[in-house]
Amino acid sequence: RLLTQINYIERNIGEGIEEGEKALKVDSNNPFLAETVARLYFEEGSGFLNQEEYASAIKSFERSIELKETPEAYINLGLSFEGQGNFQKAKEAYDDAIRLDSEFEIAYIQLGQVLSELGDLNGAIEAYQKIVELNPESTDALVNLGNLYILRRDFGRAEDYLKRALKINPSLEEAKELLRTIP
Repeated sequence: RLLTQINYIERNIGEGIEEGEKALKVDSNNPFLAETVARLYFEEGSGFLNQEEYASAIKSFERSIELKETPEAYINLGLSFEGQGNFQKAKEAYDDAIRLDSEFEIAYIQLGQVLSELGDLNGAIEAYQKIVELNPESTDALVNLGNLYILRRDFGRAEDYLKRALKINPSLEEAKELLRTIP
């Protein structure tokens, strides 16, 4: 039964996109119509992303963004590029999400991760510090900062961030393990 419902929804998204694109050809300046079709492309892209069909997801998210830019669409576009191993394109998508919403915490988390992958530890640290600025109790950001400072061999700062994370959540195993690696 659930599979039948999923197939129905997926079929309707495809039909909705098709009908929406036809309507946009007639009324291309209708912002409500463009936003509605953009949402359909976003949903389609999210389905592709969940199925790890990254090329199709990218195509859907790019069309969604073309119709209506949203930070969420850029995040999912970035995740799709990451799935393909294209970290530079992912970084660009996360930068665009931040351009639209400078307080979008998820964008900074993803940016920090992709900058780490690209070997830009300073950039990753800046991204995680921005998260802590926005949300001082973000244990994920604090642990990631601790880990990055360990990689930079700045053990004093690493210890400070990890202890802050443990003060917020004393059961964080990752923070405890990282603390044990500090000489």
